[in-house]
Amino acid sequence: MINEQDFFQGFSFPWVIIDSEKSILASANGAIFPYPISADFAEIVEENSLSPEGWSCCTQGLARFCVRISNLNKWMICFGMKVKGVSTRSGKSAHLSVKVDRVDIEGLLNKTLSAFHKTEDQLKNIMRSSIHEVRSINTDIYHVSLNASDSNPAIKNKALKDIQALSGLLKDRVDFLDAISNPLMLAIRGGKSDIYRMFDKVVRSLDATAQKNNVTIRLTGDTQGRVEGIRLFSVIPYLMLQNALKYAPSNTMVEVNLREDDNIIYVMTSSWGPIVEEDEVSKIFRSGYRGRQAAKFEKDGTGIGLFFLKQLVEMHDGGKVSFYQDSKPKIIDGINFAQTHFNLRFLRAD
Repeated sequence: MINEQDFFQGFSFPWVIIDSEKSILASANGAIFPYPISADFAEIVEENSLSPEGWSCCTQGLARFCVRISNLNKWMICFGMKVKGVSTRSGKSAHLSVKVDRVDIEGLLNKTLSAFHKTEDQLKNIMRSSIHEVRSINTDIYHVSLNASDSNPAIKNKALKDIQALSGLLKDRVDFLDAISNPLMLAIRGGKSDIYRMFDKVVRSLDATAQKNNVTIRLTGDTQGRVEGIRLFSVIPYLMLQNALKYAPSNTMVEVNLREDDNIIYVMTSSWGPIVEEDEVSKIFRSGYRGRQAAKFEKDGTGIGLFFLKQLVEMHDGGKVSFYQDSKPKIIDGINFAQTHFNLRFLRAD
C-alpha cells in the first residue's frame, strides 16, 4: 500500500528491497552516507540484492544487513557500511561511514521499519473504514432512489435532493482518500471557495448520518466571504463535521456557526465529545493519535482525521485551527464527555 521508494528515500545508508525471488522492488543511495566506492550503483544494488538474511560482507569488503519486513514477503538490505566485526575494508573514502556497532544499525533499521508498519496499519484502517462508509452511503442512495419515482411530488423532490446530498458526501469521502493516497493533490491551488456554500452542502449531506445516530446538526450565521486556497477545500467541512458526529452521543446537537469580522472568516463547531485529558491536548492533531476516552467510545477510529484537518486548514490563506473544551463534564455510558469546540479562521479573499 505504501510506496517503499518514497518512504525510505531519506534512509542514511544505501538500501534495496527485494521479494522472495530476489527481484528488486525499490532501491536508493544513502541520504547521509552514499555508497563509498566509485562504481555503477545499479550493479552494486544487484550484487547486494543477493545477500543472505542477517549480517554479511560484500565483495568490496563492506558490511550489509538483510532483514525481513515483518510478515510481508519482502526483505530490506542496507549496505555499503563499515561495521565492527563484519566489514573488512580499510582505508578512507569521502563518503565512508565511521565504523559502527551492529546493534546501532539494527536499532536504526528496526525504528525505520516500525514507522513503516505503523503508517501501513493506519492506511489499512482508513481503507477499511472508507470501504464500510462508501458501502453504507451506496445503500442509502439505493433506498432513497426507490422514492424518486413516487407519484407524490413532495416525496419525489425530497428523494432527489437526498440523492444529491448523498452523492456529495460520497465525493467528499473520495476526495479525502485522494488527499491521503496522493499528497501532491494537496498542493493544487483551487482558487476561491465559498465557505458558507461548502459547509451548507456538507451539513445537508451528513443529515442522514446524523438522523441514524439520533443527533441534530444545525448551521447558523452567514457569510458571503470566500477563501483562497487549495482545490480540496470541501474536505475541511467534511472532516470537521464527520468528527463531531462520530463522537456525539445520542440525543445531542452538533452546532456550526459562521461569522465575519474585519476580513476574517470564523467557523465554530460545538458538540458533546469525549473528554481530552490535559496531557492529551497538545497531541490531538498528531497523525495516528487518539485520546483515551475517544478510543473507549469509538474503537474503530484511525486518528488521522484531525491531523489532515489541520494540514488542510493551514494550506489556506490565514488558515488556523484551535480546540478547547468546557470545564463542566458529564458521564454518558461510563465515558466522560464535555462540550467540545473546534474553531477555524481564514482570511477573506474578496
